[in-house]
Amino acid sequence: MLMSFEMFKHWSHNLLSKLIEQMEEVSLHRHQEIYNQGDYPNYLYFILEGEVELRKTTVAKTSIYDEESCFTTPIEKLKVKPSPAGEKVRLAILSQGNCFGESEFLSKQPRDHGAVVFSQETQLLYITREVH
Repeated sequence: MLMSFEMFKHWSHNLLSKLIEQMEEVSLHRHQEIYNQGDYPNYLYFILEGEVELRKTTVAKTSIYDEESCFTTPIEKLKVKPSPAGEKVRLAILSQGNCFGESEFLSKQPRDHGAVVFSQETQLLYITREVH
């Protein structure tokens, strides 16, 4: 099962068996959230079947603009224009044989994106930080 993942192709059977003993398997359905942007990275995930969408939610930014001329208008005529916040931007669609969440898992930094099930059914393996 793990031999289909590129990172494990050269691992010994004994080492893979020990790793599998520490992993959990979960079945998820379309649109189920796996983790959210900003979550602490407690788990590292491996896709056995299905697809997972990685996405980022935009945050509000403001920019100053002038409706007439941005170069010659006195400051009191300038307006603040917000950019859309809360827009979900797709970063990637991952499928069988991919792992995800590894950079934050290893760095212990909050997740900079979210992950949600994209296909109807998805099977994942995951390992917790306590085992790592």
